Amino acid sequence: MPRLRNTIASTRANRNEANDDDTNRNEANDNTNQENRRSSVFIDGDDNEEQQMVTLEEFLQFVSEKPEWLYEKLCSIHQRYEECIDEQGVQRAERELQGRTKDGEIALLRCELEEVREQLQDRIDNDEHVQRELAETRSELSVMHIAARLQRWPCS
Repeated sequence: MPRLRNTIASTRANRNEANDDDTNRNEANDNTNQENRRSSVFIDGDDNEEQQMVTLEEFLQFVSEKPEWLYEKLCSIHQRYEECIDEQGVQRAERELQGRTKDGEIALLRCELEEVREQLQDRIDNDEHVQRELAETRSELSVMHIAARLQRWPCS
């Protein structure tokens, strides 16, 4: 697959100001070299896996001679792109399912918490009922105890 090469030649920091013509010529050559390096691409070999660096012009010439090669490379790139999109979709779906599972677990825990609250309230209500009955029984016992004492006292 062709790919652009991302290397740029280093610029010269100190130039001789006296030779403006030479400097301009050197700068033009440097710019051309830099442009060639920036526009260089690698072309995969057909029979072997070696890659060969070519300029953009050579690449265009190669592609004009073998347009099927470029088509195959573009199809391959498109297929890889589709696979990446599919993989991202799968990952997104997995995250959503995990989120839904967590939401379901949270809902289940809320239901369980509500059941425990209801049971606790039932016990509290039951305890209050027991406390009322106990208080009533104590009152009745007190009344009976007082009545028994009154019966033991002699009446005058």
